[in-house]
Amino acid sequence: MRIGRKLFPYPVLNNNPTLSSFENTSFSLNTTLVQEKEFFVLKQASISTNNETILEMMEDGYLGATVIVECSSTVFRSNFEISNVPMDIKIPIRLLREKVFISSFIYAKKAIKNFQSEDFQEEYKPYKFDLNKYSIVAADDGFNTYIDYEEEENRKASSIFLIIKNEDSQPGIMKVNLTSKKIILNLSSRYFEIYHGLKNNQVFKDVFFSLLAVPSLVYALQKVKSNEEIDIERIRSEYIWFHSIENAYENIYKTELNNENFKKLSSIEFAQEVLDQPTTRALDDLLALNTVSMSIEEE
Repeated sequence: MRIGRKLFPYPVLNNNPTLSSFENTSFSLNTTLVQEKEFFVLKQASISTNNETILEMMEDGYLGATVIVECSSTVFRSNFEISNVPMDIKIPIRLLREKVFISSFIYAKKAIKNFQSEDFQEEYKPYKFDLNKYSIVAADDGFNTYIDYEEEENRKASSIFLIIKNEDSQPGIMKVNLTSKKIILNLSSRYFEIYHGLKNNQVFKDVFFSLLAVPSLVYALQKVKSNEEIDIERIRSEYIWFHSIENAYENIYKTELNNENFKKLSSIEFAQEVLDQPTTRALDDLLALNTVSMSIEEE
């Protein structure tokens, strides 16, 4: 969220001196960005200001500080409470793609009467201001960074699924069919359109995996294991998609999939492992999306 040259009916401190309504006060977001395998990290994130009035009001609970992380490619946007004490902020990197925008603000945590600072610019000094809850007091319009991220190797198993719209499907019911090349997921028109509209949003990728792919793969594994005598050779020749399952098994367990270990395999646990734990990852993603402890209101 950028403040830029937006006008406010009260003085606002800006990290850009030419846009600030304060004479000598500084404000900035301090952090070092680190891209790890699983997380995008704002290391030692904190705000700094030399305005004693603002610092005292933060100490007394009248003002708070937040850093906002936004990614238009995945429609990710989340606020994280910070302060002048450094802290690490970790975001699952799969929620982000390409350009990420980071900004920071100090805001009113409650309604404030008679807000005043000795460092107001001359035209504001004679006045006191009443601030509403969530009014922005200081802004650092931030910066852009870029995320370079590739899906894990075992996520390639997701190519065995094909999701299609089936007018004959019962509304609200997903049907699964096994073909030689793919595991086909049939959705009624309404739910296929919902899926189609959101499928390119990385934020929902693990949600879709856990809701659609995991139960479908469990069904497929149970189906091909249904014969009393399991025959990997027969399954392999009948279902091309099963080759990806074998490769994934070898990647995970470092051994070849054979009749005996396939018979003992837990379909529900293996389906989650093949798709890289999408159920728990989806819960992590939903938690990350719910970390917004307050919302900055547009004024």
